[in-house]
Amino acid sequence: MSYRDTWAECKVCGKKFVYTVELQRHAQASGLSQEASQLCSTCAPRGESGAPQPTARLDPLTGHWVGSIKWFDSEKGYGFIDRMDGTDVFFHKSEIIGFPSEFGEGQNVTYEVEETFKGPQAVEVRIYKIQS
Repeated sequence: MSYRDTWAECKVCGKKFVYTVELQRHAQASGLSQEASQLCSTCAPRGESGAPQPTARLDPLTGHWVGSIKWFDSEKGYGFIDRMDGTDVFFHKSEIIGFPSEFGEGQNVTYEVEETFKGPQAVEVRIYKIQS
């Protein structure tokens, strides 16, 4: 099945949220229908401590995810983005919009996530420019 981050409406409270590739894959692995598993972070089950799980951030202007380069090897052509929710996502230099030489550890970026045959991958990766 092909997944891509999409907007969804929580089936409990009606709040709009991003239904991530990871949530979609988890729902399928758990045997849940995609429709029945769409719950926002407030209505979704909590971690063992009862605290809400950390969530990745969206840029309110573009609707793309915001993260930072965990590491990037320009010779090998790939790296990982820290999603700021305790997870990382792979990206390949072919998905960089701009110049790969500008990308380095700690650089803030925006990106989308797509499901590939190897798992989730960041696409449309670009340097995050804060609008003033």
